[in-house]
Amino acid sequence: MAKIFPEYIPESCKAEPGKTGELLVYDALAKLPDDYTVFYNVEWLCRNRGAAYDCAYPDFIDEPLPSDYPLGEIDFVVLDPGFGWLVLEVKGGRIKLENGTWFSISVSGAWHRIDDPIRQARRNMYALIHKLKEMPRFRNRHIYSGYGAVLPQVASPQRDFGPAAPLQLFGFAEDLTDPERLVQRLRDQWRQRWIKNWSGRSCKETPDCLHMTDIEHITRALAPSMELRKVPMGLNIRRYKQDILKLTEDQFRLLQFLSKTTKALITGGAGTGKTMLAFQKARQLALQGYETLFTCPNKLLADALSFQAGGLDNLTVCHFHQLCYRWGLQAGFKELVDPDGPRQAQLPRDYFFQTLPNALLDALKVIPTRFDAVIVDEGQDMKPEYWDILQLCMQDPAAGIFYIFYDQNQSIWEKEENLPFKMEPFTLVENLRNNRLIHNLLISFYNRGQYVSRGPAGGGVEYITIDSYENRALEKKLNNLLHGLVSREQVSPSDIAILTGTSKNKSVLAGLEKFGRYPLVDRCQNDPSQIFFSSIRRFRGMERPVIILIELETLVCPESDQENNLYGISQASRETLYIGLSRA
Repeated sequence: MAKIFPEYIPESCKAEPGKTGELLVYDALAKLPDDYTVFYNVEWLCRNRGAAYDCAYPDFIDEPLPSDYPLGEIDFVVLDPGFGWLVLEVKGGRIKLENGTWFSISVSGAWHRIDDPIRQARRNMYALIHKLKEMPRFRNRHIYSGYGAVLPQVASPQRDFGPAAPLQLFGFAEDLTDPERLVQRLRDQWRQRWIKNWSGRSCKETPDCLHMTDIEHITRALAPSMELRKVPMGLNIRRYKQDILKLTEDQFRLLQFLSKTTKALITGGAGTGKTMLAFQKARQLALQGYETLFTCPNKLLADALSFQAGGLDNLTVCHFHQLCYRWGLQAGFKELVDPDGPRQAQLPRDYFFQTLPNALLDALKVIPTRFDAVIVDEGQDMKPEYWDILQLCMQDPAAGIFYIFYDQNQSIWEKEENLPFKMEPFTLVENLRNNRLIHNLLISFYNRGQYVSRGPAGGGVEYITIDSYENRALEKKLNNLLHGLVSREQVSPSDIAILTGTSKNKSVLAGLEKFGRYPLVDRCQNDPSQIFFSSIRRFRGMERPVIILIELETLVCPESDQENNLYGISQASRETLYIGLSRA
């Protein structure tokens, strides 16, 4: 049996109209002896349209490829190691030649014009010669070659089809019972023509036969084998970053809605674009001349958005406690300690929840500055008394613009609904950030109604088990994971965040400035070599293309209080996992 490519023909291809004749020839050529190699349905594309071919070829194959044929398809190529190659054109069904024009009959019984099969075969042979001469191995060689036509569903007419189409160049239905004899007849015809036309030339110019190594090279060219690598994660990330910035219809309607009202509540699950919309609206208001405050309870989120704001006029971006500190200093309260400074870890809880808010209240008595618009993100984590203070920061609390964006599934610190306005919220339901596998995980943690996935189909979730008894097991696994992401998947380190389920200062990575060769940071930076590291809770409102959650044992261990538990974990752990899982 010959080596034939493709080895199998799909059933869908076999069912195509007009393929019957080609399939008959395929089955016949597959029965050639082992040393033959056959290629079916070889498509070609010429690099240079109308390029002249090597004029050293004999006169009977010196016709250049017309410029209006830059591409085409060869029905069959037969490689014979004792000769060279043959190009065969197949015309199935009933065929007739009338006044030099070829016709075939359709399924409906009507005759229609078809291309001259010999002319097609000759043109395709030129194309094959041209393509193979692009390979260094064949560039300066003249390999025996020839062409023919096979009409597998008609009998031989026993006469030539014209001066350029002698009967010896054709095969018919009766020839399919002995395909080797047909191939040998065509081969002998072309060998005689080669010898006749090349007589008297030097030895260096004489034609050459195909060797087995030649056939291997041609097989790699006409029937290549390769395993395609999946697209690196880093490339998908770059594409998706562009897509996620496009507003959905719901988001566009929300921006239109906000332009017509001064008070609004906007809610939605993780990944629905709340922060992007809140910040976009703050920028719009500032550009329109409104003195605008964008605030939230999260320092990391405020720092990142302040960096993006780039010093835009009329826009103040800071987290709530930083606002309290700045206005307190402006009012002359020298005893205040910067909540973001080096002493922050030593500050008591009351300093944040009582001292700083009271300092802002006192500062309002002496500072005339006020805002025309206040936009709050991550509103679910604001204490009830903060709302009154923020409204006092406004020029006109009753008529001023006040928008609150929130997600009740992330209310870590405050469990009861404590928003200042009693109105129907505008609800965002499309999760645009997370891929669908992650979204399906989040459904288990989301209990606020509709939540629809609109994220990409790619991406994934990988679980890595750590042997707690192995020394430095977490560090070893994490190092291997980072190496794979950055080196193989081409992910920028700045697109990665490592988030611990415990507090940052209790993590095994606590105090490390570098992990392996990657610097660890917990602030907004524009350095592509740095990896973000923090706790899950501090990262709420933020996102990275790749999230690595570590040290989750304290979150998933069953607790005694089962009343508010989901799958045996506490309500606080449930909310923390929801935040961590939704950051990617």
